[in-house]
Amino acid sequence: MENMRDLLVVKLGGSAITHKSSSPPKINPKVIANAAEDLRAHKGNVIVVLGGGAHGHQAAKKYGYGNQTTPRGILLEGIPEIRHNMDDLATQVEHVFVQKGIRPVVINPFSFVVMDNGMVDSFPMEIIRLALDANIVIITHGDVCFDRTRGASILSGDVIISQIVRELNASRVLLGTNVDGLFLQDPHNNPNAELIPLVTTANKEIMKKLAGESSDVDVTGGMALKVQQILEMTHPNREIILFNLLVPHRLLRILRGERVICTRFEK
Repeated sequence: MENMRDLLVVKLGGSAITHKSSSPPKINPKVIANAAEDLRAHKGNVIVVLGGGAHGHQAAKKYGYGNQTTPRGILLEGIPEIRHNMDDLATQVEHVFVQKGIRPVVINPFSFVVMDNGMVDSFPMEIIRLALDANIVIITHGDVCFDRTRGASILSGDVIISQIVRELNASRVLLGTNVDGLFLQDPHNNPNAELIPLVTTANKEIMKKLAGESSDVDVTGGMALKVQQILEMTHPNREIILFNLLVPHRLLRILRGERVICTRFEK
């Protein structure tokens, strides 16, 4: 495991950077622009991981991804449309970043990751390491990938983050979504839902049970899987924060070390 003490991994959740219920898919350019402005405050390496949002989940659901009984041929048939949508999302985000003075490169997982029965089988890191060594901001994203058993399966942004953090030992992992953090109930359905400001080994089991499924179309497992992935990344020397990306410049305040409304995850 490498030790990139200044490596920042930021998730731009699909629920925040796209209008998940919009068909055809549309991005939220203001949220993306604010994130790009905020990221300029970080002086070290940056990897930005995009959630699929409307661009990924709608097409994936159309071709039966997330359903174990979908025939292999149907899954393979969906690859071009899903790939087109994710390329479109990444390109639009890249364009906004460039407008804000960041010159990133997009690395799409389809071109190098191989799955097996829905799990990562091969995730080579060399290109990512070389880009970081060159001080290039990386944009990557949830994607469809070939699967040795199923033909094709979805690689979620959360799994990508888990792989990157494990291989490169990132010091900060900031997960932007469309809510203030982890709640006891869905805050979209219950405006009085209680926010959990800190998740530790003492309360992680109850957090797993309370993390409900997403209210939007999501073929990657919803909030329960996201919480599981986050808990597996906790480390005494790693900052992990789930925060509301829709609040302007909350990301910047976190980067500056200010206290904000959020959920922190600790070992």
